[in-house]
This record gives sequence, C-alpha cells and structure tokens, in this order.
Amino acid sequence: MALTTEQDMLDLAEKYLGIFRDVCRQTTFKANDTVNDLCSHVSEDQSCYGTDDAMSAALTELLFFASESQQERYDSMIDNTMQTAALIKLMDKLKLGVYAFEDYGPEFVNILSLCYMNTFSYSEDDILYTLNMGRSTFYKKKKRAMILFGLSIRGYVASLHGRNVDYIVESEGVQMRFECTG
Repeated sequence: MALTTEQDMLDLAEKYLGIFRDVCRQTTFKANDTVNDLCSHVSEDQSCYGTDDAMSAALTELLFFASESQQERYDSMIDNTMQTAALIKLMDKLKLGVYAFEDYGPEFVNILSLCYMNTFSYSEDDILYTLNMGRSTFYKKKKRAMILFGLSIRGYVASLHGRNVDYIVESEGVQMRFECTG
C-alpha cells in the first residue's frame, strides 16, 4: 500500500480538473464549430442523409476538391478536435475510477461533473440546488471527490506502467482506499 497526502491529491486533481474545465467549456464548442463548418460545404442533397453521411461527404470534398490552403486549415482544425477527443476520453476513464468508489462514487462524479466537466458554468447556488445539499456538506464532499479524482489519476498512471498499487488517503477522519490494478 502506498500512502499519499490529502494535499498531494488535491493539488493533482486541481491541476487536471482545471485542464478538463477548459477542454469542456472552450474546445468542445470549437470542435462542434469545426464539424459544422466542414458539413456546411456539402450540397443540400447530401446533407439530408444524416450527420455521418454529411461528414463523409464533407471529408471527401475536402480531400479531393479543396485547395491546399483549405486542406491545411482543416487539417489543423481536425488535429485539434482529435486532441480534444483524446482528453475527453481520458476524463471519462478518470471519472469511471471515481464512480467505482464504493459508497459515494456516483455522487462524487455528479459533483465533479457539475463543477468542472461540462460546457456550462453553473453558479454555486445552481449546483447546491441540483445536488440537493447544503453548502458545508457540498464543500466536504467536493473535497473528497477531488481527492478521489487525484487517486484515479495516480491509478491510471500506475495501470499504464502495469503496476498494482493501492493508495490510502485520510480526509476528515474518513479513510479512502483506492485500488489500482495494472
């Protein structure tokens, strides 16, 4: 078992959650704009078949009929979209790690999602109302959720290296154990 401090996990979680907040709030809109921009060049006959068909037609037109400057511009936009997709996939894996926590996992994921991992910036009152909890309870649970998110990051990194590590963190008298299998 590896002991880690509460503050280490909070710092780690805060760093990653800040990145994910930016990804969710800014680049998700940019990715949607890229898709809409690509599909806007498709003729109306082809766009009525559905999003997948419209995207295929747009990529075909881009590949065979667009100028080099248009292709370079869209290549850059598509690369950014793919990087965003990779970050969102990582975020989802880390949320699953928190979700798997025995007693409070789903509630902690809701807290993290409302605070950090969505496209809308909720006010504190909206979050408290949605979660149906008081302010002090919310801050205690948010802190624990962030600690578990930090542990989920550590577990993910350990699994990438094929290591099995169990982390233990104590927060306000509650001991949290997080099992990481590689």
